[in-house]
Amino acid sequence: MEKFYVTLSQLLQTHPRYRQIIKIVGHFASYVVAFAYGCILLYMMMTHHPLLIETIIKPLIAFVFVTLFRKIVNRPRPYDVYDIESVEPHKHGQSFPSRHSVSAIIIALVCMKVNLTLGMIMTLLAIIVVSTRLLGCLHFVSDIVAAMVIALIINMF
Repeated sequence: MEKFYVTLSQLLQTHPRYRQIIKIVGHFASYVVAFAYGCILLYMMMTHHPLLIETIIKPLIAFVFVTLFRKIVNRPRPYDVYDIESVEPHKHGQSFPSRHSVSAIIIALVCMKVNLTLGMIMTLLAIIVVSTRLLGCLHFVSDIVAAMVIALIINMF
């Protein structure tokens, strides 16, 4: 994996435009997911949707679980382990699992139950969030795979 991250970091250093694109797209996708999720919850509250509680609880459980788990594990990030730079300054440690990824994925999964089209759009946004976390050298692949597994498990209940 070191070669992957070193090569990717070198590419981003020699092409600052790519670095900016990954950073902007990652931020934009994360904000769109958060905003859309808030709008969905508001709509569900106003219409007394039967899946409202589930749509609130599952992402909340995922977020709290991952936040606590990361503090316990405190795994270093790729830029902590290898001589590379991430797309933006970020705190050290608490890499495993990716909280951005688990949040975007679980939100997409609960939205899938509410409305298939909405769920597909949120899934596309989740893929963008996950990809930018990896391409931005902020997470290891295993951080993202663990986030996917956690989101899928929580969604099953």
